[in-house]
Amino acid sequence: MDIYKLTLLIWVLASGLVKGQDVTQFNYGLEKFQLPTDGTNPLLAKVPQGLYLNKGHLYIFPEGTGRIYVNDSISGQPIRLDSTKYYGFTFGSHIFFYRDTLYSFGGYGYWNTNGHLRVFINQKGEWELEPLNREVPFSKGNLLPVVWLNEEKGKLWIGYSINRKEGIKGNGKNVEAVNDSVYVLDMVSKNFSVAGASSASQKGVFHSTTTKNLAASPWGQLVFDSNQNSITLLDFENNELALLNNAKAKAIFRTLQIDGLVHFKDSNLVIQSHRDWIAGNFSSGDSIQLSRADFSSTGNRIFEPTLTPILGNTNSTAYLHILLSFATGGMVVGLLLYMVSIRPARTKEEVREKQILAFDDKEKEVINLVVSNSMNGIGTTVEQINQLLGVTNKSIEIQKKQRSDVFLSINEKWSRIGTGVLIDKRRLDQDKRSYEYLIANEKLHKVNSIVRS
Repeated sequence: MDIYKLTLLIWVLASGLVKGQDVTQFNYGLEKFQLPTDGTNPLLAKVPQGLYLNKGHLYIFPEGTGRIYVNDSISGQPIRLDSTKYYGFTFGSHIFFYRDTLYSFGGYGYWNTNGHLRVFINQKGEWELEPLNREVPFSKGNLLPVVWLNEEKGKLWIGYSINRKEGIKGNGKNVEAVNDSVYVLDMVSKNFSVAGASSASQKGVFHSTTTKNLAASPWGQLVFDSNQNSITLLDFENNELALLNNAKAKAIFRTLQIDGLVHFKDSNLVIQSHRDWIAGNFSSGDSIQLSRADFSSTGNRIFEPTLTPILGNTNSTAYLHILLSFATGGMVVGLLLYMVSIRPARTKEEVREKQILAFDDKEKEVINLVVSNSMNGIGTTVEQINQLLGVTNKSIEIQKKQRSDVFLSINEKWSRIGTGVLIDKRRLDQDKRSYEYLIANEKLHKVNSIVRS
């Protein structure tokens, strides 16, 4: 296994031959770059930010705004590139580079989900629509956006379509449909075609709320299930689901961190810290070398070939996490920007948050302990956590692993409702080698009511 320290300034920022790299945030929206505000709407700086590396430059995209910032390598400050005036219809859009041209596909806003392909015109600093042969409404959620670009072949694969029109009602309900199909967009001809109907195996991968996007690899999209400790490759070109071997999967899980940023450089999976990037430190991180041979076939397909789009049941549990993550992604950000006054009833909101968070019994015990101590103004010690987890008499390595797993899971679930890290840690004054755990005062009442209700 090849794990080594890497220097981003050498092999990313200095290379003009590096392909565009979509940067996955292990907890999307948890950390943000401070963006310059122009006074029109200070809330723009508070929305989650998409990140992309292309030809030595880091691009920053505030969610749903159409705005583009590039991090200046000299000053370290983001510089705005676009002249966008209107925003609010691209929440959950997929932004990517193809042949050094910036595109944005899909998104939610103004009561519906669109399937538009927008291209950024550098000379004008504006986005323009590209005509397509058909519209495939699409929006990414917080959990598992099923989309992958094969840059060599010029194909954008879309794993599902959500047609949501909140302003149009039928039989007293909003018109909403999940298109149970896999599409592929030819970036040269700008034509969509139906690859096939989503297979039962594919739906099984997306069923769990613990399944999340890991990275866009050279061979397909990587997703992982934190409960199963498994990493799956969606090889769209070969229509195959494949599992990463245990040794490499364990190495990746050990390296992932709460504020992790994940992307590929050639066949190397790069894992770095969002907070380090914000602080201007692009040199620290780890890299794990992967190859297609590290994945073994499950014998299952991603889609069953067909030429006709298949409409799925919107109430199907196979799409529960897609719809929930969509609701907590673009819709919540839209509410933040426009400060909508009509909100769900408090009881309904609490029920929704409990469904999204879904803490297990052990996690609830840990949270209750840290809440109780934090309310009394004291931190929770490592020894207390070890005792609660039942690993007091285990090796130090096992203790660290158990603590890390439970805190990662708790904070990952908490981040789904857009409130950042729940349980943080700080060094002890009397012993800088040791930590204690705590919950910020402003979060104590909310988490206490959710966990105990």
